[in-house]
Amino acid sequence: MGLKLFLVVMGWWLIHPIHVSVTDVEYDEDRKALEFTSRIFLDDIELHIRYNRNQPYLDITAPKNELTSDQLVKDYVMPLLEVQVNGKTKEIDYVGHEIDGDAVNVYYQVLNVRKFRSITMKNNILLDFYTDQVNMVHVKFEGELRSMRMTPDEPVSTLKFME
Repeated sequence: MGLKLFLVVMGWWLIHPIHVSVTDVEYDEDRKALEFTSRIFLDDIELHIRYNRNQPYLDITAPKNELTSDQLVKDYVMPLLEVQVNGKTKEIDYVGHEIDGDAVNVYYQVLNVRKFRSITMKNNILLDFYTDQVNMVHVKFEGELRSMRMTPDEPVSTLKFME
């Protein structure tokens, strides 16, 4: 009986994979900048880019027709992000990306962050594509690590560090 239950659970897990992205945020005091790294599963982001571009055979690691993987990733990710620092919307600068095994690491930053008391982030990456998508954001500031969780029902979250 135990083996059958195990096989059923494993079979269910294989047809219902986890849909998650993880973003790490660090405040660089010297640069007065928030530095972001979002890690997104390559197959998920590629599938969504294909869908959005109506190109079922697009390979984002080696695109054709004068497309670059950097432009594809940037065009997909950047419109889906919003950041407020201390209640004020900030411009997000795309830095680049790299393929890391089965994931894409996307790098971006917010400059000119003088005082950092709170961060509000909207992270819609893959939220309209997978109903079970979860976007985790981990913020490291002054030795403290705190997390936010975004879902299709709640794509925005806020952390306060000082009052």
